[in-house]
Amino acid sequence: MENKNSSLYIVILGVLALSGLIAYVVLGQKDVSVELMKSYAGGNQASVDSGSVWAALKAKGLQGEHYTLNIHGKSDSFNKQDCTVVPDPVTGQYSNNIFVPSYSSDAVKNQIIMTSGNAKGKWAATAPTYGVRDACTASFDGDAAELVLPPNEKGYYVTSRVLGKPTDNPEITLDGSLMWVVDENGNDLLVLGLVTDNGFQTPSGTYSRTTGKVKAVDITGLFEWNGGVCYFSPENYCYDAAGQYTCTDRNTCCTDADADGVYETCTDPTVALDGTESCTVGSLIPVSCQDYVNEWVFNIGDFVGYMWDTYTDGNFKLSNIRFYPVR
Repeated sequence: MENKNSSLYIVILGVLALSGLIAYVVLGQKDVSVELMKSYAGGNQASVDSGSVWAALKAKGLQGEHYTLNIHGKSDSFNKQDCTVVPDPVTGQYSNNIFVPSYSSDAVKNQIIMTSGNAKGKWAATAPTYGVRDACTASFDGDAAELVLPPNEKGYYVTSRVLGKPTDNPEITLDGSLMWVVDENGNDLLVLGLVTDNGFQTPSGTYSRTTGKVKAVDITGLFEWNGGVCYFSPENYCYDAAGQYTCTDRNTCCTDADADGVYETCTDPTVALDGTESCTVGSLIPVSCQDYVNEWVFNIGDFVGYMWDTYTDGNFKLSNIRFYPVR
């Protein structure tokens, strides 16, 4: 009888130990940085058009495959040590949390810089990992917060939900702007004047905590850019799905003083009466120019920087942002 009891005791201990391990694996990973959970809510979403994807996501309660970003509102006494971002030593994943003031001040620019690029480019080939690299805006560490978003050829649908108690009408305003457009050779096309920025479909948006059940708001328009870009290398930007060339060619005068393949300046050429083009400074360089209408902003260059100026009020506590890749 003692042997049976001993065996039963050992079995119970084993079950408890196994349960603890499962709980650690299943529950503990929620606390490990980024929510890279591929949560497919019932069924295959492949081979459908963009509109159908969005309709399907809404029908399923927006539970499709996604990346999550949480923007937290904090008081002035927030511990600045929490700004440090270190990838998880086991998974290599980064945090998905960014901290802004609960009440923003006009005296400080609280900005979030997001970086990504064209899915066919050199930067995409490095397989960048989703997540936050700098967790705090300038109110807490003196510079902008930073987020890396893996490239996706068709871009993402993006939603926002402002959470927390609605007592003081908490809200966050997001103003988007283009920071840089770098090509495969390291040329910043924006600095060189080869980008005509006509703005975003949604230049700015204010999002508030409503009473009752909080519904997700579509904020994809903040990422849909309009304008033109001229490229030195047209391969990733000037051909449609059928292989047809879609760019317009012209010349520009660029200088490369150290001959490293990265131009310092570009200007329009001088055009003679007979149509001949020449350069007062630099060399005549051909470029291929593409016009974009509501294009996923990170598709317009190999490595693109896009920034939100954030403004908060009403004791803002949390905005949950989701990026749903379009397949």
